[in-house]
Amino acid sequence: MGTNVSNCCWDKKYEVTFFLHKEGHSAPIQRQKPSAGGTATFTLFRVTPADSGTYRCFYHIRGCCLLSSPLGDSVKLEVTPTPAPQGASGPAHGNLVVAVVRGCAAVLVFCLGLFFVIDARSLWRQRDKSAGGEQVQWL
Repeated sequence: MGTNVSNCCWDKKYEVTFFLHKEGHSAPIQRQKPSAGGTATFTLFRVTPADSGTYRCFYHIRGCCLLSSPLGDSVKLEVTPTPAPQGASGPAHGNLVVAVVRGCAAVLVFCLGLFFVIDARSLWRQRDKSAGGEQVQWL
């Protein structure tokens, strides 16, 4: 999983255009003109389990109307998720980072709330002093 996989097709008889067909798909998934040696290399990049399946090549003769070869030999691709090595920090590391960020956010919200309570308390004291009202002592 995550690697590139290549499949080579060849024919030396005609000038052709190669197609890569995946079983279960109605249309070819890739198209390519051959190299000078009559080969075409189809590459699937960073394969995932969705790329698993049976692949075959076929070709159309260039300049000829709708004449194509039968499907070639099949190649079966099986893509399986690769387990993380022991001790590797994958999703668990990400969860730790999220937990630390959430903890810091909670502390910040608590400190801001405490600041607003203390600030409001001092405003109430100033209001009471300026109004000449009773002095309330806070504990």
